[in-house]
Amino acid sequence: MRNETPLFTPAPDRAGPAVRAPTLRERTQAVVVLPTLNEELGLERTLSELPFDRFGDPTYPVETVIIDGGSTDHTLDVARRWNIPVLRQTTKGKGAAVVEVLHWVRAQGVPHVAILDADATYPAHSVAPALNLLREGADLVVGVRRPVGGPPRSLRDLVHRLGNIALSYTASALSRQTIFDICSGFWAVSTEQFEALNIGATQFAIEAELVLKALDANLKVAQIPIDYRERLGQAKIHAVRDGAAILISIIQFGRGVRRATPYPQVPGVPSRQLLSIGLIAESRSAVLEYRLDDFQLANRLGLLLHRGLPEATIRLRPIDSPGTVPAIEPDPSEGSYLLVTLPAPGGLPGAPAFSVLIRPHERELTIRLPSGSPSTPVPVLSASKKRRLAFRRPGAEYLSGLGAITTRVGFDPDQLQRTILRANGFDALTINSAVAATLGGRP
Repeated sequence: MRNETPLFTPAPDRAGPAVRAPTLRERTQAVVVLPTLNEELGLERTLSELPFDRFGDPTYPVETVIIDGGSTDHTLDVARRWNIPVLRQTTKGKGAAVVEVLHWVRAQGVPHVAILDADATYPAHSVAPALNLLREGADLVVGVRRPVGGPPRSLRDLVHRLGNIALSYTASALSRQTIFDICSGFWAVSTEQFEALNIGATQFAIEAELVLKALDANLKVAQIPIDYRERLGQAKIHAVRDGAAILISIIQFGRGVRRATPYPQVPGVPSRQLLSIGLIAESRSAVLEYRLDDFQLANRLGLLLHRGLPEATIRLRPIDSPGTVPAIEPDPSEGSYLLVTLPAPGGLPGAPAFSVLIRPHERELTIRLPSGSPSTPVPVLSASKKRRLAFRRPGAEYLSGLGAITTRVGFDPDQLQRTILRANGFDALTINSAVAATLGGRP
């Protein structure tokens, strides 16, 4: 779908200077930025996959802007055909281009930005969910790449995967926090927070500096899984030179990261947390169970999930009375489930909470809204499980997360899901099908 709204004078000729800076529409709330340097093939595919129909939401209008580092191919012709505004980069390097355009967007009064490499490696359909997380209060959203197609397709692909795993390991170990993809080129950020972090990288180390500085500032950082494909066009990154620069950046900023303090669990409607869980679980369907007098809240959350999980089927299911629990037949062959509980409005001790039941293999969610009384069933932990939780060593969360980073190679996606939930601040409890049967029906 082509961007139909003219925003600027025609794109400049490849050899000439920029005519003028683009003008954003009034009340623009977010900008999708595509850094380019000779990316005509990848840019065409990336633009064809961007959800321009969703970007036209009048309550949250989103614009797309290209910042070009001096392309000599037909990249700017592609931009002209799609009527996408182009900023001519005045500096050199990808990191410098991103910093330059972020400062420009901030000067326009736009609160949110999503960065997406224009080589067609990243899923453009994940841009809207990432921006929705920012709308709900996240400061930084990082896409954790999951290669499409299984094993590495070439020696170069293998080297890049192993190099990224090694760099992510190093960043996690130095910062004592779980960082799954320190080099991801897919992220969304609050422009206010980005400016406060004072990012200075000029090349491909910008992602490492941004993530580590954001963790040090104890910002709300969300890590969500995304697909990753083989790029179109020639790669710009040099494994040895740029890998060394990223490693230096990790050492420089990772050693000073302060130990993370938990985000305050503010009682209320946990819209950002529910959306994060849905994205981490890569949900294809979700059911919200609610009492009849909570219909408005359930409907509001359903609309939020529909907007934030565009590929999922969202349904509402009323519970006729507080004591009625739709049951399912336990199926041992389905293995274990994940349970996450979230604070409910009021925050009183013993008050019922939102419970989220995740079926990892089916990518299904059952969300139980608080019943208004402390009768909502919760799983009973065995004494050994309680001891394991009580005597968990400081830093055990990041240590367990280090092992899960190896799932970037594609070995154990279930382990990745459990650990990425914990890395995002959720206490994901593994339960069996018998306990799951007491917490809600199948969607």
